[in-house]
Amino acid sequence: LDLRAGVAYEKSPVPDATRTPRIPDNDRYWLSLGASYKFAENMTAHVAYSHVFMDDGDINITPPPLVASFEQHIDIVSLGLTRDW
Repeated sequence: LDLRAGVAYEKSPVPDATRTPRIPDNDRYWLSLGASYKFAENMTAHVAYSHVFMDDGDINITPPPLVASFEQHIDIVSLGLTRDW
């Protein structure tokens, strides 16, 4: 059994001044966990989970006047199977 863990920071490419409801992006913090288990000589199963925390953000566009705030979180689950030939 192999265990993995990771932490990451990702800076948003969208500046505060140009943030819109179409791209409500902000800085992200990733927390990830994973495991692999070799259950046969040539087969390994993989599982992973990541939670992405995003900073809260504000949208303030004029004209027309649009004021909003947003909060986002992302969950990612992945499963895999590797066969060695």
